[in-house]
Amino acid sequence: MKPATEFFETSGFTLRNFVPGSDEEIWLALNKSAFSDHPEQGSWDRKQLDQKLSEPWFNPSRFFLCFDSANKLAGCVWNKTHAVNEQVIGEVFILSVSPEHQRCGLGRALIQTSLSMMIQDRITRAMVYTDATNLRAIALYQSLGFTLSAIETIAPKYLATQS
Repeated sequence: MKPATEFFETSGFTLRNFVPGSDEEIWLALNKSAFSDHPEQGSWDRKQLDQKLSEPWFNPSRFFLCFDSANKLAGCVWNKTHAVNEQVIGEVFILSVSPEHQRCGLGRALIQTSLSMMIQDRITRAMVYTDATNLRAIALYQSLGFTLSAIETIAPKYLATQS
């Protein structure tokens, strides 16, 4: 795996951790833009974000924001951990890249940053959830060694009631 640090050193993008109390609104704007075609993820509001930020698992050092050379938020990766049968499993909780920054390698570099952090923390298993129709994301995850574990379908009748 090519180190993400190499990408960030040569691309003009910079990384820093999410700062609670400061970054909520810019992150919500990115999330809405990146997930404009995903009704659940793209509709997050401040209340939903605040709820996630107050969860016991939240750790701002596991939430990276990426800015372009004009200091515009270009993407993020947010991971968390789960204790399962005395083993810690890492989860790529959210990966988002703004539409204008897609297809330049940023998503791959963000995932690599997340996985590198997990490796440093001696986490040997990672998981990610994505929409089954998001073929680009699935291809990215598979190219990084993830394998398909399960496919869940939400009934169309349920989806219709959520609109």
